[in-house]
Amino acid sequence: MPERVRDLAALHRRAKLGALGAEELDAYLAERGRLVRVLLARQSAESGHPGRRSLRVACALDASVAFGSGQARGTTTDVSTGGLGVLLDVQPPAGSEGAVAISVPGGSPIRGGARVIHVRRDGDRFRVGLAFEAMDPRDAERLDLFVFDALLEMLGS
Repeated sequence: MPERVRDLAALHRRAKLGALGAEELDAYLAERGRLVRVLLARQSAESGHPGRRSLRVACALDASVAFGSGQARGTTTDVSTGGLGVLLDVQPPAGSEGAVAISVPGGSPIRGGARVIHVRRDGDRFRVGLAFEAMDPRDAERLDLFVFDALLEMLGS
């Protein structure tokens, strides 16, 4: 792993503990932002979705999705601060709005409002793309930290 990423990972661990002073926090956020922008540009180009605004990380987490009168449990395929992909046994209507809860390690589920962006069959299940519509700021921060933790883990820190 490059030294720059290793240094950022060390700052990230300290930031999660609230152990950075104002100048270190500013430097950490700037460096983190640079890394995310570079990886997002690469991910957008590789995926064919140049308008993507949030970095995605592949991960399998338990998820609960509620739309209208129905509720389904599934497994995420990827997560970002803007939304997630999830495999479900039921087909929610495209464009429908509802709620999602994602079980993350070490804490209570992250909850938020979500809208179905796309649905496509994947064998006997449905691959559903959800965009977050509303989320408590504390859950949004936890999700942001989870995504960045997963990113650093993928980079080998």
